[in-house]
Amino acid sequence: MLHTPDSLTTDSDFSLALAIQQNVLGSRHVALTYKDDHKKWWVLHLGWYHELHHKEWDQDDLFYWVAFEALVPELAEALADQAVLMGNRLASAKVPYSIVYTPGPYFDEAMDYVRTSVGEGLTCSTFILAVFHRFGMPLLDESTWPRGRPGDARWGLKLARAIYRTTKGLGVPVRHFFEQIRQRWDLRRFRPEEVCASASIFSGGPLAFDVVEPLSKELLKELP
Repeated sequence: MLHTPDSLTTDSDFSLALAIQQNVLGSRHVALTYKDDHKKWWVLHLGWYHELHHKEWDQDDLFYWVAFEALVPELAEALADQAVLMGNRLASAKVPYSIVYTPGPYFDEAMDYVRTSVGEGLTCSTFILAVFHRFGMPLLDESTWPRGRPGDARWGLKLARAIYRTTKGLGVPVRHFFEQIRQRWDLRRFRPEEVCASASIFSGGPLAFDVVEPLSKELLKELP
């Protein structure tokens, strides 16, 4: 399922993938990867609060990847074309980082970020979900994800605190953090390995939790 960073080349016979990396502390990060008309591979991902990254693939970033091999090639190419447009348009977008995610549109037809409710935002994982919603092809059946899995509330609190510490001076309302802390007990958390693993079998229809979770465990076994 999982391929090494140096195996993604201009000769790869597909055009869309999801990529995952793991840092020294064990946390994981997921990104969208796609090939443009010049056969260059690009990476689009939300790194942190107001930090949306759109850059050419660099194997030194240590992103391991999973191709959308179950998608009809023409459809994958069409989605890659949309990803190019979205990546270029969102290059300067200021997307808030938050554990609070409500399924629905996060980007309008002009690719502008549209959510304004207190506490709302995206993580690296839910950013990918929001992108596929914008494509009109939801990646996951989000209603099937369980709420409050063990460790999720602790993860949410840790992340909200980190956002608070690192965004001082940006004018972020304190309520943005309080709302995340308030909602942490009832989270549906979409883990990076779950989002990434879904690429291996996604064929156009949203995937349920009980289908994706076993794949995510297999992915973690392969991730160095």
